[in-house]
Amino acid sequence: MKIAVLSAASAVHTLRWVHGLASMGHQVTLISCHKPSETLNPEIRFEKLPVPAPWGYYLNSASLKKILGNLEPDILNAHYASGYGTLARLSGFSPKLLSVWGSDVYDFPRKSRLHRSLIIKNLQAADAIASTSHCMLDVTNNLYQHKRTYITPFGIDTESFSPKLPAARDKIIIGTVKTLAYKYGIDTLLEAFYILLERTKDNQLYLEITGDGPDRMKLEQQAKQLGIADRVCFYGRVNHADVPEKLRRLDIYAALSRLDSESFGVAILEASACALPVVVSDVDGLKEVVRHMETGIIVRKESAEEAAGALETLINDRELGKRMGLSGRDNVEENYAWKSSLEKMINAYGEISGVNR
Repeated sequence: MKIAVLSAASAVHTLRWVHGLASMGHQVTLISCHKPSETLNPEIRFEKLPVPAPWGYYLNSASLKKILGNLEPDILNAHYASGYGTLARLSGFSPKLLSVWGSDVYDFPRKSRLHRSLIIKNLQAADAIASTSHCMLDVTNNLYQHKRTYITPFGIDTESFSPKLPAARDKIIIGTVKTLAYKYGIDTLLEAFYILLERTKDNQLYLEITGDGPDRMKLEQQAKQLGIADRVCFYGRVNHADVPEKLRRLDIYAALSRLDSESFGVAILEASACALPVVVSDVDGLKEVVRHMETGIIVRKESAEEAAGALETLINDRELGKRMGLSGRDNVEENYAWKSSLEKMINAYGEISGVNR
């Protein structure tokens, strides 16, 4: 199948999709206003649009039409309903699948009537809509009830994300891998860790935070003010290929997002694939991928007290944590394996385009 993907080449999720689709034997062309953040495999064709974002979402339509006319792909898959969804609509190409990502349907339409109208037009112009989660599809359907929709989870590479070898050590390490921004509740995690230390007086507890973002200095200052800076390590941003190594250092993974615009818990599933018990807040995308008291513990968002209690439960009952981690691994293998996700996307392409694989 000849597949054209219209998306931000700078986004790791985009790169994973195009590399995965190519690995399944399909001819893949990535078209983007953005430069790739990593080297593309040689079998993937890359077409750089001349006008950069955000104006490029409007001004590149003629260039996109020309590229698609030369390629003659079986399907165009545009990712992100606002920017690239607009460009896909202006191209007039069909058949096209529009993949929604999160803030494009949660946050963007709330900015103004004009923003909401733009998203609805882009959804209407698509031949089908794809969402990584059921909760995000519900939000999308509240904007526009499309007649053809697909759930295409962003799957996990269960070979790269695999359990750590058991190691004898005294330390207990809690951690997260997140962008350091308000929506992800890292401040709540720091507060929960402080409460946990006060309750347990355990001098072997540590917190590792991997990621970078606009709130990093504020969060580092918070750790100092709480008097826990010597127990908290900020690693900064790491390449996605290095994330499994960071996860395998942990005993418990925590994600305490405060906003429902986190529509799919990829990072949580990566932690589960490493057989880690997880503690997550009850925002829609996170609780969809966690089975409460089976693969992890779900707590109220912005409740540092509840999060501290959940962490304490797992610290005091290591066997419970081990069982949750193994159940989480099983859940990923059964429902979110990367090959399965690719198959779901490819099946959607085939149904929409009428092209046999």
